[in-house]
Amino acid sequence: MAHYRGMDVTDHRIEVPLDHSHPEGEKILVFAREVSTDSTKPWLLFLQGGPGGKSPRPGSLSGWLAEAVKHFRVLLLDQRGTGLSTPANRKTLPAARRLSGPGTLSGALPC
Repeated sequence: MAHYRGMDVTDHRIEVPLDHSHPEGEKILVFAREVSTDSTKPWLLFLQGGPGGKSPRPGSLSGWLAEAVKHFRVLLLDQRGTGLSTPANRKTLPAARRLSGPGTLSGALPC
């Protein structure tokens, strides 16, 4: 954890299954940044609107984030394939490299 411009910032890298129906299979990393002023507060998960955008990287507490941290620990999630999470493409995802043809990458990324 680092204290920066009035906020505590903690970076998290979480290993998750590429395919949740096969949890023992291939893994990817998902990145999240926690921003808070009090680690005892409940969580608020921020999901970037997309498509394909990383979560914001706040330089200070302002706007919506300043209000949110009054009540919550905010988790800014880089959804898989965005930002600092494992890129999602045929070069980086082993399952996708085994597939060929149009539309197959989407099949390698089950919801």
